[in-house]
Amino acid sequence: MSSIARAAVLAAALVAAGCSFLVNTADRVQCSTDADCDESPALSGRICDQGFCALRPQTVSDEAGASCTSTDVCTQANSGRASVCKRAGSGCVPWQIDGCPAITGKWRDPNAIVVGSLLPLHLKQKLGSIESPYSKRLLRAIDLASEEIDTGAPQGFFVGGTSGRPIAVLHCDSRGDPDEAKAMFTHLTDVVGASAVIVGWDEDMANVAALAAEKKTAVVCSDCLAPIPPDARVWRILPPLAGDAALVSSRVLELEAQIKAQTPGDIRVAVLVDGAPAQRHFLDELPKVLAFNGVDVLGNGARYLPIRTPDPRTDFVDYDGTASQIAAFAPHIVIAAMASDFPTYHLSRIEGALAPSAPRPYYVLTQISYDAAPFQQVLADDALRARVSGTHPFLTDARRQNLARYESSYRASYKEAANGNSSGYEALYALALAIAARTGQPLLDGPTISAGFPSLVSGPTFDLGPGPALNTAISALRNGPIDIRGIYTDLDWNTATGEIASDMGLFCFGKEPDGTIVLRNVPTVRWSAATKQTTGSFVCPP
Repeated sequence: MSSIARAAVLAAALVAAGCSFLVNTADRVQCSTDADCDESPALSGRICDQGFCALRPQTVSDEAGASCTSTDVCTQANSGRASVCKRAGSGCVPWQIDGCPAITGKWRDPNAIVVGSLLPLHLKQKLGSIESPYSKRLLRAIDLASEEIDTGAPQGFFVGGTSGRPIAVLHCDSRGDPDEAKAMFTHLTDVVGASAVIVGWDEDMANVAALAAEKKTAVVCSDCLAPIPPDARVWRILPPLAGDAALVSSRVLELEAQIKAQTPGDIRVAVLVDGAPAQRHFLDELPKVLAFNGVDVLGNGARYLPIRTPDPRTDFVDYDGTASQIAAFAPHIVIAAMASDFPTYHLSRIEGALAPSAPRPYYVLTQISYDAAPFQQVLADDALRARVSGTHPFLTDARRQNLARYESSYRASYKEAANGNSSGYEALYALALAIAARTGQPLLDGPTISAGFPSLVSGPTFDLGPGPALNTAISALRNGPIDIRGIYTDLDWNTATGEIASDMGLFCFGKEPDGTIVLRNVPTVRWSAATKQTTGSFVCPP
C-alpha cells in the first residue's frame, strides 16, 4: 500500500471514530497533488505542500497603512501597543487593539507561536458594563503559565519546521457580547494568525463555535461547564457541572436519613440555580438522578421546588422575592448551583426569611462554590456552617500538592489569592505541551495542535508546573506520549470528544483559630466516574 493510501485509510478511520480533527501526521509523505488530499474525508479541501496535506493559507491581514520597517517601529506608531511588521515593505499589523488590551510572552519574535485568549474581561449589561474580577484573575493565571513556560523552556518549541519558537498570548475581551466575541475571535485568527485560542466561558464558546469549526482552530475552554456545541472541537479543562448531579443526589439521600432519624415524615427539597448555561443544564439533568421520599422528582410533586433566577452577571435578580419563595416552601434541603452570588446575596436572606417553626435547611452546593472567599461573613455562625456542604472533583494527594504549588506561585507573583482560577493556568500549559507533542511537524495549525492532545493522556506522569519537570516533559514527548496531571482534575481527556470525566468528592467549611473560613475536603466520600457509584459517609474534617 502506498504512503498516500496509508494516510487516507488512517484518516478515514479517525473520521469513523468521530475524531475528524485529529489528523494523523506521522507519515511525512501524504500527497503528491491536491487531489491526493481530497481522497480522504479528513484531508479534503487541503493543498499538497511538500508532501503534506496542509490547510489553505488563511487570509491574514497585513494592511495597516504605510510600509513598515520593523515591529518596534510599528509598535511605537501604535501608541506602544503590539503591532507587527510581518515583512519589510508591508503594512504594520496592529495586534493589540481596543478589544485586545494585553499581550504576554516573546511576541516580537517573528517565529512566535501566538495563542489567543477570549475572556469576558467586562460584562455588557442593560445599563452599561462592569469589570469581571474573576476574568482578570483568569488572565493573570494564563500570564503566570506563560512566564513559567518561557523560563522553563527557554529553547522554545521545534514545530512547524522551525526550532526555537516561543509562545506568546494575546488577550481579547468578549465583553459577554455575541458580536464582540465573534469579532475578537476573528481578529485573533485572521489578523494575528492564532491557530489556538483559550476561551473563558460557556456563552463565548457557543458564540464562536461555528467560527472555530470553520477555521479549524484548536480551542481549549478553561471554564466551560455546559455542554459543548456539537460541531466544535474543544478540549475542556473542567468537568461539566451536570457531572455533580450524581453525588449531589447521594448527599441528599444521606441528609434525608439524618433528618428523618430526628423528625419522621416526608422531606421537601428546593433547587436554586441562575440563568447561566451550565446551571440551566444542571437543573435539567438533576431530576434524572435525584430521588427522595422513596420516589423520583416527579413522584414528589409539590415536595420539589426548582427555582431559576436570571443570570446575575447581566440581569436584575429579585433576591428578596426568591428568599420569600423558598421560605414559604420551608425546605429541608436546598441544592444551590450558583457561584459567589449565593453566599453574597441569597444565603443570609433565605435564613432571615424562614419562619421560626420552619426546619433549618441543609445546603448542598456544587463545584462552582468551591471557594471560601465569598463565605467569610455569612458562615461565621457555626450552626449554619455545619449545614453547608458541596460537591467538587475529588482531590488526590498529588493534585492537592499541585494546587498548593500553584497557589503559592500565584500569590508570590500577584500579591493576591488565586481563588479558584487555576483553569487558565492549566489551559495554557496543556496547549504548550500539545504543541510540544507535534515536534518536527512541517506545519503548525489548529488540527496539528489538536492532534497533540492524545499524546498527553498515557505514559509517564508529569505534573503541570514550572521548573525542570517542564523541560523533562517536553523531552519525553519526543519519544512517545506522556500523562500530564493537572490541578483541578487529572486532565484525562476522552481523545475522541475532548471531554473530561472526574471522580467527585465532597467539601465542607471549617473555621481557623483566627476566625477565617476555609474549605475542607472530605476524604471519606468518593463518587467514581468509572462505576457511577458513591462510597463512604460524610464527615467534615475538623
